[in-house]
Amino acid sequence: MFRILAILIGTFSGILIVFFMLALFQLLFEKNKVTVGHKLGTYIYTFFVVAILVATGVPSFDSIHVDVTISYVPFHNIIGNFIQYLLNLILFAPFGFLLPMLWSKYQTSKRTIFAGFVFSLLIEISQLFCYRTTDIDDLIMNTLGTALGFMLFTILSKKKPGLIKKVCLMEDISHDRIIKLEEYIIFGMIILVMFFIQPLIANKIWSIVLRRLKV
Repeated sequence: MFRILAILIGTFSGILIVFFMLALFQLLFEKNKVTVGHKLGTYIYTFFVVAILVATGVPSFDSIHVDVTISYVPFHNIIGNFIQYLLNLILFAPFGFLLPMLWSKYQTSKRTIFAGFVFSLLIEISQLFCYRTTDIDDLIMNTLGTALGFMLFTILSKKKPGLIKKVCLMEDISHDRIIKLEEYIIFGMIILVMFFIQPLIANKIWSIVLRRLKV
């Protein structure tokens, strides 16, 4: 229960600022250049990326501590950690689904799965700087989760191609450099907020929650 509450507070603390920055970015640079469906989709994508970072426990500016604990052996305790493996698979499935859904450049399995691998690798490397274990199993399952998400996208794209056209930003018809870099700009916003601002908001919310619980 406490773990779920921590994830909810952490995620809310992050999206509170990231959503504001995303709205400002869309207002200033995108205006009518992208569809409403795509804009809404970027909020869903942002929510899931923030939730992934919170759930995996990446460090922030006030929690950096070098703690090199690495698990090199793959699937060394697959029976005992089966639920954790399943959760990692589910956690990254939205990432693998939303990337090709929102940006046409990711509508190839290799590019999307590679993006999921790199994202997961960055998370695992960051865990060298906090009290968590850098685990090869997490890297494998997160990447498989991305692949699962891409499979779901492939199924949807065959059944609802019209929906994809309404949501996806087609790379070949956009000549605006800023829009072409949209996913990188959004990801950069998320990283900056989660590293510098989110911890401050989360701590404030926790102080309020703890005071309420004492009452």
